[in-house]
Amino acid sequence: MENNKLTGEYFDLVHNLKIASGLAQAPVEVYPWARAYKMAQERKNTFIFSIVRTPEREDKFIWIKKLGTNAFGFYGRKPISQYQIKSIEDAKNWLTVVLRQDLVYETLTTLGFEERRHLIVSSNLNSVFKLLFSGKADFVVTNKHLFKSKAELLNQDPLNWDVVWTVPELAQGYYLAAQLDTDPAIIAKLVDAKKTISLQHSPD
Repeated sequence: MENNKLTGEYFDLVHNLKIASGLAQAPVEVYPWARAYKMAQERKNTFIFSIVRTPEREDKFIWIKKLGTNAFGFYGRKPISQYQIKSIEDAKNWLTVVLRQDLVYETLTTLGFEERRHLIVSSNLNSVFKLLFSGKADFVVTNKHLFKSKAELLNQDPLNWDVVWTVPELAQGYYLAAQLDTDPAIIAKLVDAKKTISLQHSPD
C-alpha cells in the first residue's frame, strides 16, 4: 500500500480482472489475515486474495484465478552463518515469528513447530516484521518481494538480511478465491473474463 492506496502485482491483476468482468465497482477492503480468511468462508459473494491453494483448503473456496507463485524461506539477519541451519529441524533452535492462520503458520505447525517454544504468533502482518526487526524473533518466513516491501516500509535495509533456509513445502501458487455460496453469475463473469484478458501469467 502506498499513500493509502492499494498497489502491487497481484492487486493489479485482480483489478484488471474486475474491469474485464464488469465488476469494477466491487470494493477491495483490507483486513487482518485471520479475519479476512474467516469472512471469505462465511460471507456470500466475498472474495479473498492472495491465498495459497493447498489440499486442506481445496474444498473451502471456489478457486477463480492463479495470480502467481513465490518461493519462501527463513529470513535472518546477516551473517547467516551464525545460525548453522542445515535442515528444517535446525530452525527449531531459533525463534520464528508468524502470522496467525497464515499458510506459513499452518505449514510450520504441521512440521512440528510449537507456539511459544519455536514460534511467536501475531495477528497483524506489520507486527510480524516489527518483532523481527526489533530482535524479539530470529526469523520470519516469507518471500523476497514481501520481505523487501516490509523492510523498506519499516525503515530497514533489506540488504542486511538474507535467506537462511528455503521451505519447499511453501512453494505454492497464489490465487483469487471466492466464498462457496457466491452467486454463480458473478463466478461465471470472472471465469469468462480471465479467458479473454492477458494477466501476464500462465493459465490455471
